[in-house]
Amino acid sequence: MKEFIPAICWKSFCAKNISHANNLNDMGFKALRIFINLADFPQGTPSQAYIEKIMNLQDGKWAWDGFSKNWWSSAVNEKVKDAFDFCKKYNWLPIVCFGHSEEQSSWITRSPSSDKWSWLFQMAMQFASYLNNMGFARADIEVWNEPNECMSAAHYGQVAIHMIRGWKSVNANYKSHVFASNITQQGYLDALLGNGELMKVTDYISPHCISFDEWDSDLINITYNKVTAKGKKVSLLEISPLGDMNRLNKIIGKCDMYGLVLIIRNSLIGTAFDIDDFLVYDFDNPDHFIAVTTYKMQWIKEFNKKYYIPYEVTEDDMKLDKVYKIGSRGIGVKFIQMCLNKDIEIDLVKPLVVDGIFGTKTAEALKDYQQSYNLTVDGMAGQQTFKVMIFNNPEIWDELQYLWSIGER
Repeated sequence: MKEFIPAICWKSFCAKNISHANNLNDMGFKALRIFINLADFPQGTPSQAYIEKIMNLQDGKWAWDGFSKNWWSSAVNEKVKDAFDFCKKYNWLPIVCFGHSEEQSSWITRSPSSDKWSWLFQMAMQFASYLNNMGFARADIEVWNEPNECMSAAHYGQVAIHMIRGWKSVNANYKSHVFASNITQQGYLDALLGNGELMKVTDYISPHCISFDEWDSDLINITYNKVTAKGKKVSLLEISPLGDMNRLNKIIGKCDMYGLVLIIRNSLIGTAFDIDDFLVYDFDNPDHFIAVTTYKMQWIKEFNKKYYIPYEVTEDDMKLDKVYKIGSRGIGVKFIQMCLNKDIEIDLVKPLVVDGIFGTKTAEALKDYQQSYNLTVDGMAGQQTFKVMIFNNPEIWDELQYLWSIGER
């Protein structure tokens, strides 16, 4: 399945300002990469109440971007939740980039030790549950920003696996991005692509493409070939064409989404040298905007509207959307049998044969499982039973998702 989703990298605009929203929607953007700064997270047990408190923190971008500290003197600094409310209102895809700012120290640290991995799993699961409850049919997780600067590839792989499993346990249509580093870091990329356990839970590889040497080399093609050889997609979530708009043509057919960095900037900053300015909003009048280069603005608008291909749930996504019962066959039945065997092994009972055929033994084992988890005891697996199974067995779900992605039905 192909898609092409134009996104903005980081929320450098006022989410509640209708002028900003109208301009961005008119230019054809459909997704927002939202930075969630883990350095601001207090110690505590992840829960919906905990995530609600996080949603009411100051927007993560305001916290560490020096130029943002006094941004929009005529407006109150925004909260984390404002970015998600914006996405919900305008039907944008939220891409949640969890990371840890360089400027801060915290109990989590930029390189979380193994004793924090379970917490990260639970936090990601609760965060995804919050978004699921907001009504997002799809929400993406991107694990860390520039992890190569603070973690080895092996260490990062474990952090990513735990967070992605927590995220995906909530909704089978919630996707994952890993890497989030400069596209020149090919050695780091190779190590991640070689991590079979990580690749089972990964949907996208997300390189950055900012500097001139990245655009003027064959790295986009090289990366695309490596990633697609692993059956994964490319999401260039942090890019800037650096003045030559035609550079964006290099990404057509080579990625499934892209994020244009800082498309809106504060008028006090002036024109940037390492990124492209398209629109500038007056410091004291956020409703007024100036098109720094009307040519660039129009070029982006035409580019986005020409190439936008929306994401749709298709046969590429494993769906357990029916009731499985005696006589059912396929990978959904295998998932049930594998989950049941995990419980059966604890009770030292002979495990089921994982053959994808729903017989009387599978039905009887399922009844015992349903009784243990206070589910309707009918020996049939529907949405209620699957929700519990996916929640309790994310590693099995991820394994079956992988088999589905390579064609098993």
